[in-house]
Amino acid sequence: MKRLVEETFSLTAKQAAQALPVSVNHGIVEVKIADLYVQKISLASTPGNAGGIIYWFLCPGCGRKARKLYLPLDEAAFLCRKCHNLGYAAQQSRVFKRKCLAYAVNAARMQILTSTTDCLGRTEV
Repeated sequence: MKRLVEETFSLTAKQAAQALPVSVNHGIVEVKIADLYVQKISLASTPGNAGGIIYWFLCPGCGRKARKLYLPLDEAAFLCRKCHNLGYAAQQSRVFKRKCLAYAVNAARMQILTSTTDCLGRTEV
């Protein structure tokens, strides 16, 4: 079972972009983690469809663009959701429901296979 995004610290690219000088749209931001060390993270930007600028992190783990980076409690670096193998709580509940449904379908199939009926549809004992 995946760890959950909701149980981690997160940092948005928009928050990090506030550390950049006004006229700069990209660069490297430094994130101080629990007074232990500083992590340097690359920040990029693209023009938005409705104007403005969309800021992105370049994940230090895989290099992909990400709007948010996450720091689980037992980890030491901000990385994207895929690098930390994180999922959302809603995804976990769907998996549980899907497994329950599969169990119910299999149980119904087993019941059909184990019951015997005669040609008139009566159950034989």
